[in-house]
Amino acid sequence: MDSSQIIFLGIMLVSVILFMSEYLRVDVVAILIILALSLTGLIDVKEAFSGFSSEPAIIVAAVFILSAGLSLTGVTDAIGRFVARHTG
Repeated sequence: MDSSQIIFLGIMLVSVILFMSEYLRVDVVAILIILALSLTGLIDVKEAFSGFSSEPAIIVAAVFILSAGLSLTGVTDAIGRFVARHTG
């Protein structure tokens, strides 16, 4: 095994441990994996963040932002009360 394979296996081992221990949130671990792979030179920065430019990733991020805004403003609670009142 060459050094890049050893580095990759080390990153994956640490990642699995972090995923299993839930010491950090899953999204934080995923970003750390991307950063570790790009900082060690296993992948270039453009390749590391290319997935964030895809349309599905942008749509998912937008849905998370919208749902957080609706939740913080209380709209989801109002909708829940309305539905509960009309459905029994």
